[in-house]
Amino acid sequence: MPLLFAVIMVDLFDTLGTATAIPNQSELHDRQGKILGLRELLIVDSASASIGGICGASSVTSYIESAAGVAEAARTGRHSVIVDLLFLAVLFLAPVAAVVPACATAPALILVGFLMIGQMARIDFDDTQIAIPAFFTLLMIPLTYSIAHGIGYGFIAFVVIKIVAGRFREVHPLMYLASAAFAFYFVTEALAKKAAA
Repeated sequence: MPLLFAVIMVDLFDTLGTATAIPNQSELHDRQGKILGLRELLIVDSASASIGGICGASSVTSYIESAAGVAEAARTGRHSVIVDLLFLAVLFLAPVAAVVPACATAPALILVGFLMIGQMARIDFDDTQIAIPAFFTLLMIPLTYSIAHGIGYGFIAFVVIKIVAGRFREVHPLMYLASAAFAFYFVTEALAKKAAA
C-alpha cells in the first residue's frame, strides 16, 4: 500500500503540475482561470497510467515537454497523434537513438524551461505567504528532478507558513490532507533510502 500510495501521489501531482502550466501558457482556460477539459485530461492520464503499468512500462503521464508543442501553436491534440505515428514509423531505429548522448537533448529541455518560466510573473511576490511556498516549489523541482516533489514541498511550506502566521483557517482542509500525505510520502521515502543504504 505505501508503494501504491507513493506512485499515485507522484503521478497525480506530476499531471496536475503539467495540466496547470501548459494551459496557462497556451491560454486554454476560461475567464475565471479554470482549465478547460481538466476532468477529461485526468481520466485519460489515469487510464494511460493503468494501461502502462499493466504493460510493464514506466509511469505513463502528461509531460511538461508538451509545452514545446504548445509553443508551436498545437492546441487540439492532432500534433500528438502525428508525433505518435512518426515514432511508430521509426520504431525499428530505436537502438540508433541510444547513440545520441543525453547532453544533445539539453537544448530542447532548456527551451521548454524557458517557455514555462514566464508563469513566474503571475506569482504575487508582495505576499510572502504565497511567494515563499512558490519559491520552494520552483527550487525543489530541479533539485529533486520531479514536479510532484516540488509541488509537495510547496504545499508543506504553504501550510506551515499559514499555521505559524496564525492564519490556519485560510487553508482548505484538502490542502492539509495533501500536505500530510506528502509529508508521509517524503518520510517513508527517506526511511526506505536509509534502510537500503
